[in-house]
Formats: sequence, structure tokens, C-alpha cells
Amino acid sequence: MTRARALSLALALQLLALVLLTQTWFSVSMAPNGSVVSLGDFDGATTYPVSMPIALLIIASTLVAAISTSVTRRIALAVGAVGSIATVVIVTPQMAAKSIAALDQQLDRLTGIANTHGITELNINSAAVAWIWAVAMLANSVWMAASILWSGKWQQRDRAQSRFEGKSRKVQAEAVSPIELWDDQRS
Repeated sequence: MTRARALSLALALQLLALVLLTQTWFSVSMAPNGSVVSLGDFDGATTYPVSMPIALLIIASTLVAAISTSVTRRIALAVGAVGSIATVVIVTPQMAAKSIAALDQQLDRLTGIANTHGITELNINSAAVAWIWAVAMLANSVWMAASILWSGKWQQRDRAQSRFEGKSRKVQAEAVSPIELWDDQRS
């Protein structure tokens, strides 16, 4: 696997996860007096505020890995892999339990005093997008961890390519005849 392909796929997976993070994860409604009232649809970034900064950190670490060499590249990939797995470990249990504690202020605003006294008939429906996000993040962490292993081969290829370029420049320099050199200087 080449460096460009591996890092492009890691970036694409993280961008997919970022898009999924901004989609609707939970629809909250309540049924006072038997009629259903929708309180709102909430995305993953709003429901779990820790997820967005970590997602942006992972994107940044992938971009740093793309422009770095050797040890720095491996550190950046490790930060991305650990960040991906940490986000999944933090968010997935809360997502499975339908914990929407971060939405308390918004629910207070939407329901008025009812939220502070306890809403008895609150319905929380979760979307499949949340689980697809978790799978994308897991895939990204595995891919970035594999990229750490592949990065040793990238360094060897870079060294071999630089040696080849150095030799080809010497061959080109020797191939120029004095007459061609004189013609080049005249023009």
C-alpha cells in the first residue's frame, strides 16, 4: 500500500465519520395527554460534545502524517488511531443507553418547566446513522494502525527513490556535450 493511498483512505474514512456525526442521531418526543409532540432532532456532535473536537484532531493528525516523515508520521498516525478508538469507547456506551444528558439545557428550553420536574413520557428514537458512525470510526482506527506498520515500507521507498533521482541527475549532467552547453549559454 502506498503512502498516498493509505492516507487518502484514512482521510476519507474520517471525513465520512465527520459527516455522519453531523446527521440526526436522536429524535426526542413526548406524549402529554396522549398526543405526540416532537421536541426535536439532535445530531451526534450536539448530543456528545466530546466527539467533534476529537474528530477534528484525527483529521489534523492525518494531514500532518501526509506531510511528515518517519517518526513524526508514525506519531501522527498513532494519535489518529488512538483518538478514533477512544471516541468510540467513550460515545458508544452512551449511545447504546440513549443517554442524552448533554441535551438537558435544550430540553429545558423546549419543554419549559416540565423538564426540571421530570418528563414522564419522553420518547427517544435513535437512528442507524449513529451505529454507522461507530463502524466508520472503528474502521478508521484499524486502518490508521495498519498504516503505522506500512509506514516503514514508505520510508524505504522514499530512500530508494531519492537515490534513483540522484543517479539520474548525474547521468543527465554527464550526457551534456560541450557544444550543447555552449549553445545553452548563448540562448
